[in-house]
Amino acid sequence: MRDPKQVQIHKGGCMCGTVRIKAVGEPLWAATCHCKDCRLATGADRSAYVGFASDKASASGDSFAEYESSPGIFRGFCSKCGTRLTYRGEAWAEELHIHTGVMEEANAFAPMRNVFVKEKLSWVELETGLPARQTTQRAER
Repeated sequence: MRDPKQVQIHKGGCMCGTVRIKAVGEPLWAATCHCKDCRLATGADRSAYVGFASDKASASGDSFAEYESSPGIFRGFCSKCGTRLTYRGEAWAEELHIHTGVMEEANAFAPMRNVFVKEKLSWVELETGLPARQTTQRAER
């Protein structure tokens, strides 16, 4: 059993190892996003993210870069190997969203909900028992 007084440190990084991810404490949430922008950014049928308070999480390394994919939306990646790493949005300025798959202990961040299911591909089946949100509006969280 984990000591509740012990602060958890979560680590991850890109495929080539030049960008490192660090997050401290408990995540705010974990979700699977089905929006078209996430599909285009990753080339996958959906994206899995885990959210941390922005003052508790960071990406560092000389090859870390961000792309403003739409106004106020920044997608972080490694400019050397191309690994998709983070998502930041002005609507969630106090959060850093990290692609679950880049975390060393990715299994620890099972999705709590599906978001943007209104843009889900027709052949994708949602995980049984998880809430399905039409968007990511705060009221739906």
